[in-house]
Amino acid sequence: KEMNSEKICFSSRTIDIAEHENYLILTNRLCYYDDKNLNGVMLPYKGYEESALEFANTLVNMPVLAKYKRINNLDDLGSHEMHILPNGEVEWGTESIGTHTSVEIKEDTVTTVNGETKVLPCLFAECRIWKRNRNIVSAIKRLYESEKGLNTSWEISTTSYEYKSGTKILTEYEF
Repeated sequence: KEMNSEKICFSSRTIDIAEHENYLILTNRLCYYDDKNLNGVMLPYKGYEESALEFANTLVNMPVLAKYKRINNLDDLGSHEMHILPNGEVEWGTESIGTHTSVEIKEDTVTTVNGETKVLPCLFAECRIWKRNRNIVSAIKRLYESEKGLNTSWEISTTSYEYKSGTKILTEYEF
C-alpha cells in the first residue's frame, strides 16, 4: 500500500556506554527484525538484507535529542516534550545532545512481544553524546546504572507497507 508518510514510534534500551574525554558512546539495540513488535509492526530482514541495511543507515548522522530535567532531586531526562501550537505547528522542547555515528545489523537473542525467546537479526546503533552538558551526562549515567535502565525512543517514517496476518510490514522507511 502506498501512502505519503506515516510516523511510527519505537522504544529501545541502551546496552553499553563507553566513556571518552569529550563524549560518551552509547550502544543501543533499537529493534529486532522478522517478528512483530508491540505496535503490530514488523521490519523484514530475511530476503531484504540489502534494503534493511540501507534503511538502517538513514539513522547515521541523525541527532540524539533529549530534555534535561530534575525529578525528585535527581538528574533525569524528559520525554519528547512535544507541544502543538494554536496554529497547528508542532514544537519540540528537546535539544540536540549528540549524533548517531554507526549502525549494524547482527543476530541477538530477544524476547518477542509473544514472550518467545528467539535469535533474530537486530539493529544496533552507536551514538556520541557530547560531554559539554554535564547535567545530561549525569542523567544518562544515572539512568543507565538504575534498575529501570536508560530507555530511548525514536521514529520511523514509512512511505510503503503491506499487511499480512494483521501485522503491518514496512517495505520502505527511514529513521
